[in-house]
Amino acid sequence: MPDVHSTRDITGLRIAQLIGSDGPGGAERVVVHLARTLRARGAEIVVFLPRNGEGWLERELTGSGAEIEHFTIERPLSPRSAAALSRSFTQRRVDVAHGHEFSMAVYGAWASRRAGIPHLLTMHGGRYHAERLRRRLALHAAVAASASTVAVSSTFANTLSRDLGVRRSRIQTVANGVHYVPATRSTLREELRLTPDDRLIVAVGNLYPVKGHRYLIEALGMLAERYPSLHVAIGGRGAQRDALEARARELGIADRVHLLGLRDDVPAVLEAADIVALPSLSEGLPLALLESMFAGRPIVASDVGDVRVALADGKAGIVVEPGSAAAIAAATERLLQDPDYARRLGTAAAQHARDEYDVSRMVDRYVDLYVASIDAAARGRVSRSRPAVSAVGPVRPAEERRCIWVTWERHRRTQELSGDLGVSLFEITSGLPRLGRYAVLLARTAMRLLRTTPDVLIVQCPSIVLGLWALALRPLFGYRLIADLHNEAVKPYIVSSRVYERLLRVVHRAADLCLVSNPNLAPVIERHGGKAFVLPDKLPNLHPVSSVAPPTPSVVFVCTYSRDEPFLEVIEAARALDPAVTLFVTGRYRGKEPLAVPDNVRLTGFLPEEGYVSLLASADVIVDLTAIEDCLVCGAYEAVALGRPLVTSDTAALRAYFRQGTVYSRHDSVSLAAAITYALAHRDRLAAEMRELKPDLMASWTTQRDALRRVLPRHREHQDMTTARVSS
Repeated sequence: MPDVHSTRDITGLRIAQLIGSDGPGGAERVVVHLARTLRARGAEIVVFLPRNGEGWLERELTGSGAEIEHFTIERPLSPRSAAALSRSFTQRRVDVAHGHEFSMAVYGAWASRRAGIPHLLTMHGGRYHAERLRRRLALHAAVAASASTVAVSSTFANTLSRDLGVRRSRIQTVANGVHYVPATRSTLREELRLTPDDRLIVAVGNLYPVKGHRYLIEALGMLAERYPSLHVAIGGRGAQRDALEARARELGIADRVHLLGLRDDVPAVLEAADIVALPSLSEGLPLALLESMFAGRPIVASDVGDVRVALADGKAGIVVEPGSAAAIAAATERLLQDPDYARRLGTAAAQHARDEYDVSRMVDRYVDLYVASIDAAARGRVSRSRPAVSAVGPVRPAEERRCIWVTWERHRRTQELSGDLGVSLFEITSGLPRLGRYAVLLARTAMRLLRTTPDVLIVQCPSIVLGLWALALRPLFGYRLIADLHNEAVKPYIVSSRVYERLLRVVHRAADLCLVSNPNLAPVIERHGGKAFVLPDKLPNLHPVSSVAPPTPSVVFVCTYSRDEPFLEVIEAARALDPAVTLFVTGRYRGKEPLAVPDNVRLTGFLPEEGYVSLLASADVIVDLTAIEDCLVCGAYEAVALGRPLVTSDTAALRAYFRQGTVYSRHDSVSLAAAITYALAHRDRLAAEMRELKPDLMASWTTQRDALRRVLPRHREHQDMTTARVSS
């Protein structure tokens, strides 16, 4: 029976153990040890095993009192599988879940998040996740969503930290433990027909390349002539069997290499050994090593993972360079030549194992983590009741929920709205060429989501790629997605492509909510099956910090030289204005042909924010125009904010929102000249109307803002609302 002493009472605690394989292996043996010992301490244990597996682990748990539930995982990532696992947690009233190795670390974290229970994950030393970026991202997400992340060795914890880009302090180390029962009798030497004078090296581990058995066989080949009675026996199964047998034949030692297959009597196999070898190329803290130490056998082991730590830096076994047959041969020969030294190492190994690697120590550490995670979850809840589960994840109390805003460009609307809504804004940009830029932006966005694991994600569209990426990642993270759709992401004008329009419809339909800037855009979203919420831009808070004294009268044309802006017509209209009127045209012109401008036109080029606001504040009239039918132009908002007369395009959307203090014009030069002249002549009245309009627009905007706030995580004054800029 396992040692049942404990420092904590866990009677009645319902713990789920999850593992994606049920064959004989180190992680599977840890699950057996945990389930048996935790059950003996009074916990209720449910072990989730793959359906149609080998059945080895289930047989090992017979008589333990642990309940068994089978599951099916669909790959690649399957929301349906995570949902089914989450339902099982809820039905079985699981208090805490513990996922082992990659697949169940990811699905365990995902399902636990949906069920509203804490999750621990343990990585046992395998690096399957490191082979693909998508696996690293998935495991990083699991780490972010878990209460604790555990590695079985400090060396592997360092590796995991580098692989996933997470802080080393985020990963705890819990050394494996063994419930070792010595064999009362071993028949292995008789099975192999060895004489008392024969010497036997034993290795226990499945026949995979990473276990390094080839180097052990080659080491035997180097020693064969000097030690004709030396044999090697390897307990384990795997695809390398034929290759290992072939290598033994090549070296002329086939009769001295014994592949035992799967053994369920490991203590008896170790009892028959004169020396135990662990020639692995990669490990965390292998159970085979700990069992060999408990058996009191002299050990030759590769310097991988925490093997050196377990062997007390060479005081309880010989540590050799991994992948070196010569090093294994030299260490083995030293033990064969000096039996007293070999016995001292075996005795030291057994004592060190009893002191450090008894199963009770491992279980105590995990119990501490289970209890701490449950306590932390309980403290974070408004009540003790289990959170409700929505289609996109657990419905946590408002003060627990987290919302972030991600954009791939800097835009005043995004900056103003995120600040007013109390949402952390992450501006992720890159100066690389297109393909490289998208690769960087996609990766950095995924990493940001991994670090923050939001309940609500707001994205700015365009970029449509960002919107689609947020949709693709939503099943993994379980957030609600809000798309803030600028005009080009509703009624494209600049980009003319059927493919682009189809992709926009996907975002319109699949997002949980679409923000649009005016009521004319909402029907488009609804026709595509989406849900629209109208929230215009907030009037900007503009404070000129310097005084600009341009010629009077002056007009500022807010321009970016975009295709929808009639900038040539405006410049032509300037020729018809009173020569005393100066027209300032903002923005950086990138056309191939130089602009021919009259003497009363000044091209400002790009202006920093301070200079731009000061120029607007000094203008008698502000002009901003667009050929896009349902666009509310930025310059119009700025004109209202500063109380300046506005000349803008004659569209229904602009007439409806900027309903006074404004002159509306067609885009021919004659109409534009007339509109500017009229605005200058009546600028005092128009400015007064603008000042009246400002509080009305602010009040209606505040009403809409407050309605949106109610569907977002509750704003907290003490929350650190920041704008993070990540660029390359």
